[in-house]
Amino acid sequence: YFSQGHSIEKMDLNPADILTFHGIDSTVLSVTVEKGHGYLRLVNDENFVGGWLEIGQTQIVRITEDMLVTVPEGSYQVDISYNGGGGTKNVVINRNEETTLDIGDLEVAEAQYGMVLFSLNPSDAELYIDGSQVDASQPVTLEYGIHQIIAKADGYKSLTQYLRVGQESAGVDVQLDKADSDSEDSTESSSSSSSSATESTSTADTTTTYYRVHIDAPENVEVYLDGNYVGISPCSFKKTSGSHVITLRKSGYETRSYTVQVDEEEKDVSYSFVDLTASSSSTE
Repeated sequence: YFSQGHSIEKMDLNPADILTFHGIDSTVLSVTVEKGHGYLRLVNDENFVGGWLEIGQTQIVRITEDMLVTVPEGSYQVDISYNGGGGTKNVVINRNEETTLDIGDLEVAEAQYGMVLFSLNPSDAELYIDGSQVDASQPVTLEYGIHQIIAKADGYKSLTQYLRVGQESAGVDVQLDKADSDSEDSTESSSSSSSSATESTSTADTTTTYYRVHIDAPENVEVYLDGNYVGISPCSFKKTSGSHVITLRKSGYETRSYTVQVDEEEKDVSYSFVDLTASSSSTE
């Protein structure tokens, strides 16, 4: 595995990276990162925590305190929204560098609300908005901005998508596909909507009851799980099986991220990573 002419480890690859594979027939001999990733941090974002961050056409993430988002390198238009407020900024993400984006000058609006009427197929599907189940037989009052909706029904593939509310009333059609007879419920599905919405899929929540992932080394660095701050190492967080991006950061050192596959075994798991490298220059 190579990046910018240097050898790297497989876990240094990020889902955002664009890769070139070299090999003979079906045998891969090397992988080169053609387009890597950097990091985006929001500052003066206190009034927007709980809102949504849209990075170009690639990512929609909820704004949390001290978040550090891994973003493919390139130039982006960034949209910040919360309760009808927010605005648009432009950023340039460089490979392996942290970019800060000051959003303290964006409009903080008073909450506005719209009425959304959902049409579900099948009609007995369960509907969840921002993690809470709602009665879809009645119009649902939602704040202006982006909301996550999840629809589930026995015998159908579950659907996860994002809905933007920006008017007084709207109708949304939610269509679930029947599940394959030889597979379990999937979170991938198609949907149709009469309002402005952006679709995204996610994996089922397989969080265990008490097993944890421990980050043992390096010590005294900030640890982020999928962009969300979890603590200063050594630290731990609840174990959730699947692919996750662990980011390590310390002032004066190069930020590093690793892609790890967390197993489903009912036991704790520990990771120790190499020490961070001192940065040659500070990055604003």
